[in-house]
Amino acid sequence: MLKEQTLLDTTPLRDAYRALLDAAVTVADADTDPGPAAPDGEWNADQILAHAAPGCATGSAAKPTPCAR
Repeated sequence: MLKEQTLLDTTPLRDAYRALLDAAVTVADADTDPGPAAPDGEWNADQILAHAAPGCATGSAAKPTPCAR
């Protein structure tokens, strides 16, 4: 007898990753001053993206990551 599985709706997580990556593209494409430095102990935009990107890149076709478009 098979057990019924409860699936998790990952739509909010996928949408959050998409918003993060869209914001990164917007910043990268901007021809303006990058703005103020992050406060001491805080991460700047490059560091945040560098932290999130490896998780997006480690997915596989069998188990897509929230970053898959």
